[in-house]
Parts: sequence; C-alpha cells; structure tokens
Amino acid sequence: MKLISIILLLFIAGLSGCNRNSTFQSTITFKGTVWLGHMDTTNNILITDKVLQGAIVTCENYPGSATTAGDGSYTLNVQAVRAFSGINSDSFALQASYNGDDETITAYGKPGDTIQVRDFVLYQHTTSAPRRAQ
Repeated sequence: MKLISIILLLFIAGLSGCNRNSTFQSTITFKGTVWLGHMDTTNNILITDKVLQGAIVTCENYPGSATTAGDGSYTLNVQAVRAFSGINSDSFALQASYNGDDETITAYGKPGDTIQVRDFVLYQHTTSAPRRAQ
C-alpha cells in the first residue's frame, strides 16, 4: 500500500512539473500590432506609415483568426495540443494579411503562455527584398 502511494505521488508530481504553468491550460495567446508600410526605394528600406485596422491574423495549421482593431492591435487565441515534452517551446507560424498583402513570422510558446509578438508590417511586395527601418 505504501509503495502504491509513493508511485501515485511521483506520478502526480511528474504531471505538475510538465508545464511552466501548473493550470494545464491548452490555449496560447498571441498579441501584437499590424502596420501598413511602404518601400523607400531610394534607401531600400521599409517605412511604417500607420497602424492597420481590419487586417486578419491567423496561425498556420490552427483554426480561427483575429482581426486588428482601430489601433492595429490583435489578440489571437490558439488551442494548442498539450505535449509532455518538458519546458521547450513550440514554434507557430503567424500570418497577417490585408488586401492581398501578407507577412508571416514565427513565434514560440507553450500552452498557458501569452506571447507579445513582434509587429507585422504589410506593404506592396516587389522583386527586391527590403531592409527593416530601425
């Protein structure tokens, strides 16, 4: 009986340590901003003009989307598959799109995390790759 109690306690302790957050949430929340920009062809840099309302943000291989508000901000909740793989984060491909323009970025997180994602900048694509303005 004592051996069964010890095994049960070890099992419960192992489960509680499999995630940084012990709440066993399965949602990852991504937050960020989407900007509209243009190419400065003289200096070959991408310039941000204004925040973009109405852009759609999605996560590859996951259902659902978020639409940016008047200040360009969005909150995208993704129901991720919980894995008992330690403390490593999983990668997620997020895409913002508006009127045929899009940008994809990679974000990292685990269920229970709220991730502040770097800003998206949507612009009319050309054949040359721009440098980001600092």
